[in-house]
Amino acid sequence: MTLRPWEKWWRVGGVAGITCVVLSVVPLVLGADEPRFTDSGNDIMAWYAHNADRWLAGIFVLGIAYAFFFLPFLAALTSVLADAEGQPAIWSRVAAWGGLLFAAVAVAGLGGEGIVSFLAKDAGQDVARAGMAFAFFLYALAGLFAAVFVLSACLVILQKGIFWSWLGRYGLVVAAVNLIGAAAIFETPDGPLGVLRTRVAPPALALWIVAAAVAMLRITKAPQMVSPPAGLESEHSTSGTTR
Repeated sequence: MTLRPWEKWWRVGGVAGITCVVLSVVPLVLGADEPRFTDSGNDIMAWYAHNADRWLAGIFVLGIAYAFFFLPFLAALTSVLADAEGQPAIWSRVAAWGGLLFAAVAVAGLGGEGIVSFLAKDAGQDVARAGMAFAFFLYALAGLFAAVFVLSACLVILQKGIFWSWLGRYGLVVAAVNLIGAAAIFETPDGPLGVLRTRVAPPALALWIVAAAVAMLRITKAPQMVSPPAGLESEHSTSGTTR
């Protein structure tokens, strides 16, 4: 028995992308007053001691957003791009790996804050600040992979004329913002690069993901299966594109 809604996998990916962005807002709201590693160790420990459960709830929702919605969106998007690019679909594959590494590094960075959350009542001030610094360091580096993901996707969008042209041009800006923001590892979250990475890059990337997801939802023609290239399990061909 075939589940007909799942036959339109590109639309499933579009819905997943929008849902991922919506769910990602939850941890931002729950941790809006979260301290930075530049704050005193006592302030960091006190915040987590009183708000650990709230923070963990937000991170749990974020984990669901990445695992169950970002990955399907990424798979669907790069499949559509690969069909438009044609074989060997180099940039589509780079986009897929960039998206995977972005999610992996960003989630791994949460481990630093997780340590502080679990040990808030027992850890010393240095441990608390070190955990926060570790989280910021990896989150900043995640910007490099976000830039690779968006830039590679936009090269296909602009070269092949798939989706709106403005989506490709806007994506170049998003990639540049994330790339420059990754240099925040050289300063604090309150510095210019830190602000760019933590306050400008995330909403810019989220807007691009939503726009790309909407573009996939606008595809109307059913995809056709094509022969898979060596080393890949399958590739999809989607003739309907959004201009």
